[in-house]
Amino acid sequence: MRLAGCIIRNDEGEILLIHRNTPDLTQWELPGGKVETDETEAAAAQREVEEELGIIATDLHSVGTTTFRENGVAYEYAWFTVGRVTGSPLPREEKHDKIAYFAVSDITGAEFSQNVRQLAAAIINGAVKL
Repeated sequence: MRLAGCIIRNDEGEILLIHRNTPDLTQWELPGGKVETDETEAAAAQREVEEELGIIATDLHSVGTTTFRENGVAYEYAWFTVGRVTGSPLPREEKHDKIAYFAVSDITGAEFSQNVRQLAAAIINGAVKL
């Protein structure tokens, strides 16, 4: 399954994450989601950010991809930095209950999605430049 999401940073360089709180899954995630058949990864990332947070993300720049398996499903996730955000982010879907900014060095542990942990590791080891 192809997924795409946006790396939105505040003035301190922290990354905005959204908290999923469902009976099946509770974790901090990057805003983003599934790439539909007829859209690009960047378009999917923009659409998902607007649906999940109610903001418009523009000036996207691809910074890399990762792959992982979760519950027997293989995922390929495309990461995009955001140059400009219009609006104030708030959780807009029932599955999400809060948002917060995190320093990359604080993104460790099972409370973060595998995708977010892999992104943090890639930033720390220099494979992804923000």
